[in-house]
Amino acid sequence: VETMFRGEMMASVDEELCTGCGACEDACYFKAITSVEVSGEHKARIRSSACFGCGLCRNVCPAEALSMVGRA
Repeated sequence: VETMFRGEMMASVDEELCTGCGACEDACYFKAITSVEVSGEHKARIRSSACFGCGLCRNVCPAEALSMVGRA
């Protein structure tokens, strides 16, 4: 049985940099990222309970709007 553990880090979105392109949402294997409308623009939103901290979303973000932060 293969088991996965959540990492000590998780993804965080800088909404000022996020363009709402959806690349991170497509890259997230755990479906932890959704798109929400903020002030008429689409932005990425991270569900911390679903994020495993793998960093794939950060690697594909063309706007560099994602970073990895410590889990609270």
